[in-house]
Amino acid sequence: MKPLKTLSEAKVAEVERLLETGAAWIDVATATGLAGTTVRIIARGQHYHQQPKEEQARRSNCHLRGWVPSLEEIARECERIRQQAPRLTVGDQSVEFSW
Repeated sequence: MKPLKTLSEAKVAEVERLLETGAAWIDVATATGLAGTTVRIIARGQHYHQQPKEEQARRSNCHLRGWVPSLEEIARECERIRQQAPRLTVGDQSVEFSW
């Protein structure tokens, strides 16, 4: 079985073609010699080679120098958390977000 990070774009495309035929991921994994987990990642569209170039660059920079999110990304994540749970329980108290 090949590690996830060593897959080429051609191999990812081959797995995608096999999955498009309706084959089960376990059959695709057996046919290609990949781990089932790798095939599932490709099936969900989450493999590195399936990401836009901007995302690939961000992920690459993250591993090289320790990725720091932009202010917009931090604001989006804070807003998502605030919308999801406006009140968080901390110990016996409930804390409400205030912006």
